Amino acid sequence: MERKTASQEQDRGNYPEPKVTACLLASRDDLLSLFSKLSMAYAHAANREKVAQDIVQLARNNLHLDYCTLLLLADDKKKWMVKAHSGLAGEALAGEYSFFAGDTLSCRAIQKKQCCSFADFSRIKGVSMPAVIKRLKVVSGICAPLIVCHSVTGIMLGHCKEPRVFNRDEKALFQWIANHAALILQNGRNLISLKESENKFRTIFESANDPILIIDPNTFSINSCNRKAALFLGYDQQELTGKSVFDLHHASDRDQICQRIKKIVEGNLKPGFCYYRSIRKGGSLVPVEVNSTAITVKRKKYILSIIRDLSSQQRLEDSLQRQARELEEKNIALKVLLKETATAKEKLEERILGNIRRLILPYLEELQLKVCGESERELIKIAKANIDHLTSSYTQNLNNRSPGLTAKEVQIADLIRQGRTSKEISRILGISAGTVDVYRNNIRKKLGIRNKKISLSSHLQSLSVQS
Repeated sequence: MERKTASQEQDRGNYPEPKVTACLLASRDDLLSLFSKLSMAYAHAANREKVAQDIVQLARNNLHLDYCTLLLLADDKKKWMVKAHSGLAGEALAGEYSFFAGDTLSCRAIQKKQCCSFADFSRIKGVSMPAVIKRLKVVSGICAPLIVCHSVTGIMLGHCKEPRVFNRDEKALFQWIANHAALILQNGRNLISLKESENKFRTIFESANDPILIIDPNTFSINSCNRKAALFLGYDQQELTGKSVFDLHHASDRDQICQRIKKIVEGNLKPGFCYYRSIRKGGSLVPVEVNSTAITVKRKKYILSIIRDLSSQQRLEDSLQRQARELEEKNIALKVLLKETATAKEKLEERILGNIRRLILPYLEELQLKVCGESERELIKIAKANIDHLTSSYTQNLNNRSPGLTAKEVQIADLIRQGRTSKEISRILGISAGTVDVYRNNIRKKLGIRNKKISLSSHLQSLSVQS
């Protein structure tokens, strides 16, 4: 026979064992079957409040309670919201309730995380009664916490209008119903969250601007695809679903695709891009960039592949390569043209020089023999020297080094290059030696050798050699 502790005696009061005990425990298998049906109904029902109401009604009927109420913890973790009730008018328990303050039946059940009961509220010292309990004029009560992952998420309350002692089996039955209610409600919340996540994924999946394929890694077939993938490959979605990925890629890419999928499933490959050639329905090849990763759906692994069409990029690269080839060809043609121009220039210079030497120099030499004056012979000699350099690039080189030289300075610079002194230059040009020295200083300045220990004659001769 069960021994009663002092607290049990206080809980029971002086009331005899009720006629309604745990005799209904024999039908627990039936209750399990019923809870299974309620769980399925809650998962798929449009009106889940009706399922919660059925659970409360089930607890009330099995324990012969006058009232039964199911309350769930609000999001702020401070208030309790009435989820369902039985035996009461709807307005009787409307609103929110706080059962954390004071020593109440619900507070004890929450703190102990187990079913508690009071045989008579009025005979237990120090226990406070919520206003709603006083208003309903109940006498006894039972409370079981709804526990999910070691946290209390709700409570189930049962009340009677008469004094009643709830024995151990009745408490176990009430807690058992509360536990199943907690599982049903939690599974329902999980299912709602799962469906919301699924809807978000489906929305993103279908509205993505890139083609997306979900591939079965065991069969290498397409399990699902979005509209963009079907449009890109030229199929409708139903026609594309079930096709092998090998049928959609070039034969030379298939071994690489197979190895890559296996490595992704095994976790031996980091996410990254790979480049293939996809085959459209009409047989045309399209360069693509594919980023694949492993996902788990209903405990089964799949490969999610996002495809990027590289056709426009390929066309741009081809255009740039074509332009580069054209530019290279033009560059080669320009080099050939410049070379031919330089060759033609050399031939022209040689022809002019030959003509001068054949047609002009002989007459100058004959004139030099017939002239009697020393001054005239000197001028003819200078003319011959200038003609020798007329077709050379000395003068052009001199102008390039110092583009600011005047015609007179160029003339004097040429005489200096020939080794003429200032007196000789003054006699030839009919100017004073001092004027020649001024021209010398200007030439040195413009050539950038002023105040430097460099012979002007040697410097000018070096320019002639470079020419």
